[in-house]
Amino acid sequence: DFPTVALSRAEWDCDRRQLRLSLHPMNASVTGQSTSMRVTGLDDPSRWTATSPDGPPVDVEARGPDLLLHTEVGRHDLLVETR
Repeated sequence: DFPTVALSRAEWDCDRRQLRLSLHPMNASVTGQSTSMRVTGLDDPSRWTATSPDGPPVDVEARGPDLLLHTEVGRHDLLVETR
């Protein structure tokens, strides 16, 4: 959903098999809007989930080989990991 939301960090932890993402809104006027993004390259997307330790809920949807993340625009982190 760029440029409405940008990733200021995308970091893969291979030991924990976790992907950490940090979201950053384009400006204050878009904060709270719905947004989605696609994570590719996961071995089986249906076995993955996402949470936000400091933000709104994250809904996940396995679609083909990808994992879709649905959340809100804001300044918060997402953690993608196996269930």
